[in-house]
Amino acid sequence: MQVKQAFSFAMCVIAACVIGCSPTNSEDSEYSKWSFSGSVVDASNNATLCGVKISYQNASGDLKSTETDEAGNFFIDDLPYGSRTFTFTHREIQKKDTLYYAPHVETVNSTSESSHMEGVVATSSMVIRLSPLNAALNGELYINEASSGKAVPIKGASISIVHQSEDYVNLFPESFDGSSDSLGKFTFKNLPADSGLVLKIAPVTYNGLRYIATDKILPRLKPNGAIDLGRTYLQQDTLVKKQNDIKASNVMDKNYMGYGELSPLIVPYYVFNEKITSKSLSVNVRSDSANFYVEPVIKGDTLFLAHPDSAFDAETRYSVSITAYGKESGERYNLAFNGDSAFTTGRGLYAITSNAWPSNEKYTSSFGTSDTIWVKFSEDLVSSADKIQWSFASGATRTIYAHSYGKNADAWVKKDTLFVKLMDRILDSRVQGDTIGMNITAYGKSGLVLKNFSLYTEIQVPEKQKIKASNVVDKSLMGYRDVSPLITPFFVFEEELSSANLSVSVKAGSDVFYVTPTVKKDTLFLKHDRSFPSEASISVSIAVYGKKSGDRISYELTGDSAFVTGRGLYAVTSNAWPSNKGYKASFSAEDTIWVKFSKALSTNTDRIQWSKASNAKYTLYGHGANKNANAKVKGDTLFITMLPNAINESTQNGDSVGVNLTVYATDETYLEKFTLYTELEIPLSSSSTTKNE
Repeated sequence: MQVKQAFSFAMCVIAACVIGCSPTNSEDSEYSKWSFSGSVVDASNNATLCGVKISYQNASGDLKSTETDEAGNFFIDDLPYGSRTFTFTHREIQKKDTLYYAPHVETVNSTSESSHMEGVVATSSMVIRLSPLNAALNGELYINEASSGKAVPIKGASISIVHQSEDYVNLFPESFDGSSDSLGKFTFKNLPADSGLVLKIAPVTYNGLRYIATDKILPRLKPNGAIDLGRTYLQQDTLVKKQNDIKASNVMDKNYMGYGELSPLIVPYYVFNEKITSKSLSVNVRSDSANFYVEPVIKGDTLFLAHPDSAFDAETRYSVSITAYGKESGERYNLAFNGDSAFTTGRGLYAITSNAWPSNEKYTSSFGTSDTIWVKFSEDLVSSADKIQWSFASGATRTIYAHSYGKNADAWVKKDTLFVKLMDRILDSRVQGDTIGMNITAYGKSGLVLKNFSLYTEIQVPEKQKIKASNVVDKSLMGYRDVSPLITPFFVFEEELSSANLSVSVKAGSDVFYVTPTVKKDTLFLKHDRSFPSEASISVSIAVYGKKSGDRISYELTGDSAFVTGRGLYAVTSNAWPSNKGYKASFSAEDTIWVKFSKALSTNTDRIQWSKASNAKYTLYGHGANKNANAKVKGDTLFITMLPNAINESTQNGDSVGVNLTVYATDETYLEKFTLYTELEIPLSSSSTTKNE
């Protein structure tokens, strides 16, 4: 059997305490500094260890660290007067495996023969030996049964391996823990290849008798090897009388042999030889892996171990420790029902069959949204499916959830059977043969619980109906380029569509673009009140349903399937552009800036949107509270005439002025955030007048 170890390999530590001396009274003096050096080797073969991390605190309490070099050496200087603790941490990566090293403590006194007043600078050097955690140990535990003299293996005995030296008390791990199996065998792995370890065996009870073993000092363990201790016999504890303190129990017989196949709902009870008191009562119930919470209840001479909040885990072995006191006698009862005295639960609530299991005559290898998965359990379930807990199924490409935000299935219960019907959303981004699974905690009406029941099958993805025609993608679903921003995209499918549960999402680049989906027989139109942005990649997500078939049809037209708009409306030239024959380098108040566009503009200048030109000192606005310009349209040209208030007392020649516009063409294409920058020219007369005023 594999024995668990209470060990955190990330914290293998080696501490070496070094005491230094100083030639002066001042701990800050350079003469009081000392150094610590040495090497680190593998204790099993004396090989030097490179890259061992050494951590320590400096005089300010800050944590410092260094590492051993390629030869396994280290050197630490400028250590302040006084003691210092050094922590050594090491592991080695060996292909796919990692070799860890065990804790080891050394206390070193540096130059203890002189005081800090005698002028001796202390140094210390030593070899640190680290033991690899690659040793193993196994053995067997037996007793000689008192009545028959037969050798009987001991099951479930608690075993630990601890460090013999007390220096290890504050290091982790303090012990390696395990237990014997049904044949009395035990195995420990990843032990330190070192000496100084002790094997401890906890007392066990068998047929009402207590058996003990003395602590055993282990021989030096072998690196990369195992030591077999052979058979160890526990001896009857003659100082403890036969445990006949319990007259009756529903979890063990009169010989203290624990019962098996017990209901996980059972409330264990123990009847004592006298009435007991609740004062100083102590009860501990534990499985092989964890403690189990119970509420002790005393009624006269009987102790009940109630557990109203949860049932015992199915097919699990439980040991019980009790410390109680007689109500009249005051006698202390210290009972440990472990080993063969422990009781074991039966299967409890479990799944019997399912149409997703090949053993079932109604087996289905894959399920679609028109199918229902069912699972029959060993007893009736709580009728409300909301009681079922749905968790992540790690072995599936898509997990089934029947409630919460990620709901993709409906679930209901009929007596002992759970039914699960998949919803359409579980098909999103799925392909034929993808696995689906559920991981649930189910509750029986009796109170039994089945935790982490998992079931896996394959998803059946209906063949996707093809888009027969479109004005934005070709038959291979490659998006068209240079599409007019005014286009109304349409998609023609192989059957008439339903307008119910229609879902469409359109994005221009990363921004959502609002459309109104409209169905006409077999065609889906994406209408929009404003034109698409120019030179933009437009992605479309579609989910529709066939009117007759009811099939869900979904497409993600992204990447190469997205269509791209052309330039649309754009500026052709301007008298503020150097490339124009009528170019002006600067403009004064009452001058007119004009911009010629690729299309005729809307004559309604109120539609022009004026925004701040962030790269200019002054911005022109054609309307609103900040209006400082007049705008008019003639055909494809916008004229902007600056008003006198476009300049002020602080305006200087060469100051920048700009516009930031959104303009609309007569065909409703538009150009967003068109910017134009130029310089201001202040006439001398205006400048003089301004200064005189």
